[in-house]
Amino acid sequence: MTAAAFFMRPVARARRFLDWWISELSEGMATTARGSPAWKVMFLRRDKGCEVYVRTGSRAELVGTSQAGSEPPLQELRRGFGSRKITPAQIVLRLQPSEVVQTRLTVPGAARDALEPILRNQIERLAPWPAEKALFAYEVTVANESGTLEVALAVAGRSLVEGLVAELDNLGCAPGVVDYGTDVDAEPRFNLLPGRPEETRRSGRLLVSLVGILLVVCLVAGAVGTIGLMGSKRELSALSLKLEELRARASADLPSQANVRRQRRQAWLAAEKLAQPSMAIMLEALSRALPDDAWLNRLEVEQGIARLSGYAINAAALIAPIEAAGHFTDVQFSAPTTRTEGDNQESFTITAKIVPGRKLN
Repeated sequence: MTAAAFFMRPVARARRFLDWWISELSEGMATTARGSPAWKVMFLRRDKGCEVYVRTGSRAELVGTSQAGSEPPLQELRRGFGSRKITPAQIVLRLQPSEVVQTRLTVPGAARDALEPILRNQIERLAPWPAEKALFAYEVTVANESGTLEVALAVAGRSLVEGLVAELDNLGCAPGVVDYGTDVDAEPRFNLLPGRPEETRRSGRLLVSLVGILLVVCLVAGAVGTIGLMGSKRELSALSLKLEELRARASADLPSQANVRRQRRQAWLAAEKLAQPSMAIMLEALSRALPDDAWLNRLEVEQGIARLSGYAINAAALIAPIEAAGHFTDVQFSAPTTRTEGDNQESFTITAKIVPGRKLN
């Protein structure tokens, strides 16, 4: 065994240790970002207020019904917890599904690192609010073998969410999580609220601490490497020069690679926008097609299919004008129409495929 090979052993050990440590740090940061305290209080939205639930262990108990944030159930809530502090991260505001636009999108797998800006650009096409007046959350549900991602997207009006959060904040129960659903036992999968400042500061402190630990480890590894390489300075110098060349070459290549990725992303976004129907045009065409004696109480759009629910004097007469609008195909009832007892109104549920690329006449 040569002297150089003998002294290179500590360097190899230090490199293996650094690789392991960086892997552990990355996993730790990802785990910290994903983890959140289990909810203890839930405000479940109903037609005229909220049902207030408290969870102890795995059991959720209804403590009262809040009419627009009234005090009685909140007093019961405070008595139930006593002096124990409830953080915003442990309080959930769950909206009704009808208050949220839900849809699914298919995006290329290469766009995983840029999903948020891609989805933000699609808000005005998918929801009835401008991007600056909407809050959204998403979840990658399926990663297909073809290299595409199935993404579940939820969009809500900013004024609704922030108004409810401000009302609860004034009562001392500001939620840290806002999602949607009807089942109190379901764990939150989305959070429509943007990140709070204290959470950002906490993440920043964690990052600084981890970087500090990494620097200490690097210093220790550097000292070990220096001791081990005292007899092979020439080999170390040659290795350093090689590393500098690689860094310079990588730095020269990065801008061009970033430009190529940006151009591909922009081209993909343009193609997707052309292939998808315009939500604003679809809503205008639908409002023109429906007669004055019909109205909607629910509208869902998913995968290019609109689902309409509401009431009309003659539900059977709605199919023809919707088809004649030219913006929908395969218009049909997805459930039997029913007439309210003692009333001349019929409830209906209609599904129709939206024709993309059509303009208003």
